Amino acid sequence: MLLNPDSSLREVEIANPTPNLLVFATLADQDGVEGVVEIFQRADTQPSAQRGYLWFLVQMAELASDWLKGDKLRSGRDQQSTWRQVNIFSSEVHGSLDLLRTARTIADEGRRLLACDRLSLALVKIGNCEIQAVSGQDLIERRSALVIAMRKLAGIVCDTGEPLEISVRPNDVNPTLARAARNYLEESGATALAVLPIRKPAGRRLDRCGDVIGALVVENFAPGSEVSVTDMRAEFAREHSSLALANALEYQSLLRGPVTLLNLPRAS
Repeated sequence: MLLNPDSSLREVEIANPTPNLLVFATLADQDGVEGVVEIFQRADTQPSAQRGYLWFLVQMAELASDWLKGDKLRSGRDQQSTWRQVNIFSSEVHGSLDLLRTARTIADEGRRLLACDRLSLALVKIGNCEIQAVSGQDLIERRSALVIAMRKLAGIVCDTGEPLEISVRPNDVNPTLARAARNYLEESGATALAVLPIRKPAGRRLDRCGDVIGALVVENFAPGSEVSVTDMRAEFAREHSSLALANALEYQSLLRGPVTLLNLPRAS
């Protein structure tokens, strides 16, 4: 639409109080108008040039509208994919009460949910931190420098209870944590790292020291990659891991509890 200087369209309540020619076009998708593009041009141009301005702007607005439609479709597909992954993860991690199997499921399915290169699970045991599972690995070499460095880093995060997020090299963290993170990154070769503490569910009593029962160690190895501790998927991974681990730990505690043998009278 073209609107001359100091003019208005009363039927649609649009006014141009400026001395410039106003050229504008709408951005629309299947849900309606999403926005308006306005361009102020010189008013002393030929009518043919003004029509050329309008034609060009309408073409660009149509391209932008097509992009908006595609972006909404992509966003919807991404949300559907995320919910599908969350449902798969929650179903799998709650499928067993065996602690080791639950830990391995959290590591393997959690790696897919978080779309990371490697996910490891650390558990707090009597004040210490132990690496319980690593995605894609059936056995863990606990004496390796990598696992020792991971255990130290996860232990510090579990002690503080605060998530750690590092891209490339540790910055803006306390010296002890930065040193542990640096040592681990040198061993692992990861370019992006996050350590997410797992807290026990509210109201649950577990045989653990403190509120934190473990941590997820999230790693990416591609140059320029990142990890985010505020991602919705990360929160779901922590929440469901907390519930699944609490159930497995309570079940394990029941199996280790005292057994009472009843001396029943023999039937006559």
